[in-house]
Amino acid sequence: MQYSDDLVLGGRPASIWLPGEGALGTRMSAYPYAFSSRKLSRSVLGLPLGSGPVVVDVPAPGELIRCEIPTAVTARAAVLVHGLLCSRLDLAHVAEALVAKGFTVVAPEMDDSVSHEEAVSPGGFVGELLNREAGEVQRCEVVRKAVAWLRERGAEQIGLVGHSRGGVTISQLDGDFCRVNIAGFQPPPVNPEETFSLSARRAPMLIICGQDDEVCTRPPLSMEYVQDTVKRLLPEAQTWYPAGVGHFSVLNPGVVAVWQPLLGLAGFLAPEPAGPELSQAVAERVAAFLVDTVDPGFGSTSSDSGVPELDSNTVPRHRDASDFDKQAHGIVKAKLPWKVWSLHELVLAKILIDAFQLRLVDLAAILRVADCVLSAREDEEVVVVLYAGGAHAHCVEEFWRAQSFTSDDLPKRGLVGKDDWEDDEPRGLVLPKYLHDFDLLFPKEQVEEAVPEGADEDD
Repeated sequence: MQYSDDLVLGGRPASIWLPGEGALGTRMSAYPYAFSSRKLSRSVLGLPLGSGPVVVDVPAPGELIRCEIPTAVTARAAVLVHGLLCSRLDLAHVAEALVAKGFTVVAPEMDDSVSHEEAVSPGGFVGELLNREAGEVQRCEVVRKAVAWLRERGAEQIGLVGHSRGGVTISQLDGDFCRVNIAGFQPPPVNPEETFSLSARRAPMLIICGQDDEVCTRPPLSMEYVQDTVKRLLPEAQTWYPAGVGHFSVLNPGVVAVWQPLLGLAGFLAPEPAGPELSQAVAERVAAFLVDTVDPGFGSTSSDSGVPELDSNTVPRHRDASDFDKQAHGIVKAKLPWKVWSLHELVLAKILIDAFQLRLVDLAAILRVADCVLSAREDEEVVVVLYAGGAHAHCVEEFWRAQSFTSDDLPKRGLVGKDDWEDDEPRGLVLPKYLHDFDLLFPKEQVEEAVPEGADEDD
């Protein structure tokens, strides 16, 4: 596994993880983790207490190799987005699990990160709330830059993962992405529809929220509010609400473990890190979801991929069709696994598939005719009767005409039946004489034998 933190996105460093079995480079035993208790105090209390950024080591997997910024990445990739006053290493355990599945992962540092002292809103936590919308615009722009960077280097399918405010960010972002929202809910009176964009509601989504989450299950939020929001806005989303799990229990335990000593006298306020079983379960759950939904083998979500984008505004919706929605979802996902569309897009996709299958019928008929002819002896007369609908019959006819075959000397050019029928008209076919007597298709020419000059005709 390779790692680099030399990339800069939005003026801040970004971490990159990518597969690299047998790669050469310096082996890393720890991630350098920066933490500013002074920024934390200024952002929450509005007071400059504590110290500036302090860099400590957070344990890294033994196979981690430091590398340069890659010029090419894997087809599957993910962007990890940290929460308010957190850092890009919070989801390092998720990044490691994704790399083991063949993903390239980018985790940008945001302006509201605790790893530096810049971009603090005046007024402490109240100021952060007042600056919420501007902060979200900036966060979404950084994620877009991360996505663009990955696509420029070969990523075809990209998933988004966000924790807390990062979950809000990846849910607000427009675009066709598979997403994992980990405890990313905004409290009332913020309208939940502001958190989940229309494109996020249509795309595959995994919601993770612990039942003891200190942010999402405490007033003014509640577990009931979270679950009702998901049922109303994201009825097709996968959910995981583990019992006994808090807001920070889902983060990299190596990061959470250093908070207590870094906070000094306020260290008693720091949460306890989760055990390895829970952190592994979170990482594996996220990785399994993205492996199932982010598939590079079929098309691309980018606008310049050559895959037609469906205009969802031109297709009528049917809101009371949950059973059909599930059936259509199952049908189309098997054929188009890189994307899960809304109901009306699924129906249109099914129509497109059926149109393709219609042409397969024509191709099968053409190949069958060719097989019948080629399997006959060289001097054998062959008659092939194609019994098919008008559109299929004409398509096959046009193909063989293009190969210089003709039926111009037959009545109606060899077509039996007609193209246009009245609704109450019987569909019975009257077969022409040459289909009752195939000899009529192969008339024998009468050839008179030549008689030698001077010979008797009776000889």
